[in-house]
Amino acid sequence: MAASPVVLYNGSYEIKGGFAGNDNPSVVFKTLIAGSLGSSGTGHVLVGNEVAADRDHLEDVRCVIQEGLVTDDHDIELVWRYAYSQLGATLEDHPLLLTEALGCPFKTRQRLSQILFESMEVPALYWGFNPLLALHAYDLKTGLVVDSGYDSTSVIPINNGTMVHEAIGVLELAGKGLSSYLEHLLKKRYYSFPSWAQKYQVDQMKETLCYVSLDAIEELKKLSIEPNVVKKTFRMTDGTEIVLQKERFFCPEAMFVPSMFGSNGHPLQKLVHNAVDKCDEDLRPLLYSNIILAGGTAEFPGMKARLEQELKTSGPSQEIKVTAPEWKYAAWKGGSMLAAHDGFVKNEFLSKAAYEEYGDNALKRF
Repeated sequence: MAASPVVLYNGSYEIKGGFAGNDNPSVVFKTLIAGSLGSSGTGHVLVGNEVAADRDHLEDVRCVIQEGLVTDDHDIELVWRYAYSQLGATLEDHPLLLTEALGCPFKTRQRLSQILFESMEVPALYWGFNPLLALHAYDLKTGLVVDSGYDSTSVIPINNGTMVHEAIGVLELAGKGLSSYLEHLLKKRYYSFPSWAQKYQVDQMKETLCYVSLDAIEELKKLSIEPNVVKKTFRMTDGTEIVLQKERFFCPEAMFVPSMFGSNGHPLQKLVHNAVDKCDEDLRPLLYSNIILAGGTAEFPGMKARLEQELKTSGPSQEIKVTAPEWKYAAWKGGSMLAAHDGFVKNEFLSKAAYEEYGDNALKRF
C-alpha cells in the first residue's frame, strides 16, 4: 500500500480531509447535503461546499451527522465520495483513517465499514477516536481533552493512551447551541432568521465576531463607559448590517454559565473538576497540567485564559495548564501523524482482505 493514507475527520459541522503527514487538511466543507436522489436513483444533489455556495436559494438542506451519528448511509457515502473527489484521490488506492465520535454504537461502525469496504472499496481502514487523536497531536499519552465541537462538549481524561470512561463528563452545549443562543439574543433586538441560509450566517457571525471575556460583568461595565469598544458589524448577504456589542461575549459566556442558555448542566470548569476528581489521585496533577482544548467551539478567542482562570479560582491549589489549539483541527492532525508511519498503517489498519475473511469481528480491534 504505497499510496499515502487519506485522513477524514467525520464532524457534525464539518468534514476535514487530507493526506497523512500533512499539518492541516487539504479540504474542509460543511457536513451538508441538499436535494435527493429519489427512489429512481436520479436527481440533483448538492454536497458540502456546493450547498454553502448556493445557500441563499436552498431550503431542503440536511445535516448528514447529528450528535456524532450518521443520519443516512447513502448521504454519508455521497459526502465521503465528494471528499475524495476534492482531494483528487482514488478510493481503492488509499488506506483510510476515519475519526469516530465518543459513544458511537458498534453497529454503526459495522454498517459504515461495510459501505467503505464493499461499496467504496477502500484497501484498508482505521477507526480513531477524536479525543485520543487530539491528544496524540501534542505528543501526549496522558492528559485531559476538552473537546467542544458542534453538538456537545466532552471532557475526557486519558491515562497512558486509554480513556478513563467512568470519568468522562458531557455538557449538551457547544457550537450549535451557542448559535441558537446568539440568534435568541438578536431576536430580542427584533432581528429574525427564519431561513436555513440566514441561520448559516448566524453561525458565521458567531465564528468571526464572538469571544470569551475574562469577566462578563467587567466587560459590561467597560461597554457602558465606551459603547464602541467591542462594537462590530456583520453584513448579511441581503445587505442588512447587524451591529454586535454585548452579544459578542454573552454568546460563549453560556459555556461557563449554562443557565444563561436555559441549561441545568454543569459549567465547563465544574465539568473539568468533576472529571479529574473521578480519576486516581496520583493521576490528577498530570491531568490538570495537560488540559488540551480541541474542537471548533474551543477556538473562541479568550477561551484558554478564561478556563485557566476559572479552574484556578474554583479548584485545588496546584499547577493548571490549558493549551489552546495549536492547530485548527487537532484530531485531524493527530490522525495525520499516526497514519504517516508505515509501521502503524501495516500493523494497525484493517485490510480489506482481513475484513472479507473475518467480517465484523475484525472491527473489534478499534
